[in-house]
Amino acid sequence: MILYGSFSPSFLNKAADDAKNRRSVLSYLRGEQKDGTANREGQDFCSQIVLELQDTGTKQYVCMGIAFEVRKNDSEIRKFVYFSHLGKMPEGGYLTAEGYPYSNQEIRALTETRMKETAKGGRAELNRIYPSREAYISTLYDQILGYIDGNRFMTMEKSAIALKMSNGTGQFIRDYMFPKSEGDTIETISEQLGAYRDIKEKIDVLENKIGMLKKVRETGQKLTMTRADIVKPVSYTHLRAHETRHDLVCRLLLEKKKHIQSPHWFLFQTCFIQMYILRIQNHLHIYH
Repeated sequence: MILYGSFSPSFLNKAADDAKNRRSVLSYLRGEQKDGTANREGQDFCSQIVLELQDTGTKQYVCMGIAFEVRKNDSEIRKFVYFSHLGKMPEGGYLTAEGYPYSNQEIRALTETRMKETAKGGRAELNRIYPSREAYISTLYDQILGYIDGNRFMTMEKSAIALKMSNGTGQFIRDYMFPKSEGDTIETISEQLGAYRDIKEKIDVLENKIGMLKKVRETGQKLTMTRADIVKPVSYTHLRAHETRHDLVCRLLLEKKKHIQSPHWFLFQTCFIQMYILRIQNHLHIYH
């Protein structure tokens, strides 16, 4: 309905795979059941059918749709508008604080609000209510969907997607893309699409593994940097500058062990003993 701007009964019935019942658009909106009951029977109500699209290149969202206002005595759809706006759907859907669907006037207010929010950005003209179906379709094909061939696109309405496609990809291609083709063409395209899906799955798995390897590499680099921070080289001068009395004794003992055979160490040891003896004699003289 949104992509074709169409809500003809035959189109809806085929799309819902319910062509035998020949239900009207109003019966869908009122939620009529096969037993004759309806969820909104004898009520005035509003309803919207909206499609939200994201441009995977720019990461921008745009919503387009149709808003209906139905009176309990209506036998056909009288009040409806086509609209579009930038950004995601409102949080919680197109509902008021009381939980009622937006009226057409409230849809108009929403598009005006989005227009103000995006006035300085691009594509602000997409926040609007369209005066006609033709204006909506023109904007949809030229700006939102990216300049597609509207005439060729509209032929797809004749083969609306049924919700229950039991024959898989081949049936989809047969009904949609090549309704008049016969023979090997459909089977070949179906096989190519199947092969593409298989390759795509393998690529996704490979990308996940590459991502894991990148994380392992980053973790290894962080570990190396952490180890480098823990074990940093310190100069001998720096150690001497922060040497305590305990460190001094330990260092002398190590140097003694290292230079035990050195005559310089023997001379140092002799001088040290003589200084120690003189110090003792001085103490004895004082006490004496």
